[in-house]
Amino acid sequence: METIDELTTFLEAATVDGILGRLLYRGAAWSLMREEGVLPANAPPLGVTIETDLAEHGFALLRGAMALRARAGPSELTSKAFERAANAFEALVRNCDPGAADRGFRRTIAAAAYHLAGFSAVAYSLFNETADDLNVSPGEAAIRHLILRDLGQMRAFVRDWLDDAAHGDEQIAEALTGEDPDIDEVLSTILNTTICRALAHFDFALETGEPEPIENARALLRTAVSRRTTPRMFRCGGSRTSPAISSTTSGSIRCTRTCRPSLQKEQRRDTQICADCSSRPSTPVRHPR
Repeated sequence: METIDELTTFLEAATVDGILGRLLYRGAAWSLMREEGVLPANAPPLGVTIETDLAEHGFALLRGAMALRARAGPSELTSKAFERAANAFEALVRNCDPGAADRGFRRTIAAAAYHLAGFSAVAYSLFNETADDLNVSPGEAAIRHLILRDLGQMRAFVRDWLDDAAHGDEQIAEALTGEDPDIDEVLSTILNTTICRALAHFDFALETGEPEPIENARALLRTAVSRRTTPRMFRCGGSRTSPAISSTTSGSIRCTRTCRPSLQKEQRRDTQICADCSSRPSTPVRHPR
């Protein structure tokens, strides 16, 4: 766990204007010039790995800002870091491929980061300017209603999800005890249900003015975060001895072979590959939903 000083040092360095070869400026130009995710033939060289660079920089800033805010409270530095993270994710979704599977996830991250930075109008516009077909998870859909301040739609969506027997404890228990259970699908249902239940408590707090539902909502979300960041082990497909690759949602991926290198994302694939031994998880690494 990083200290406040370590987080402050990291964010101060990561938010310097023009860092990483003016990545955010290049990202803004890249997003404005492309059409449905494709750059024109005469586009200037903006970086072969710019999409990966923007995503990694955005997640690093977001994680650092959230960690520092949790320990030391909001500050000008955390607001600046949230804004820069939002800039990175906005560049990823502006004029992106309309069929990209993660278009809704990245847009939700951008809007939430802008909201945390204090730019609620920009967060609102990111959702208000798009069609409904964003391929979002139920939790992301509920958060979208919240950012758009459409509490009626949020309330109805959350109620429908929580009232659906398919998302109840009995159905989850049955799915876990069946043959060849899909753990990722069950985990996804649990997390989405927890988000919806937390928003239901939050909505009740707004209606009544009572503080207890707010604390209940925070406790539910803290539990969800702690469960989702527990390392999961993936079988590594590149070795006879099948070593493991440990993955967490913070983006920290580590190969347990003796080489123990950092892993680098392979372009255009939803998998990750070891930079030294070229071993690959046999199970794709999924984005948290």
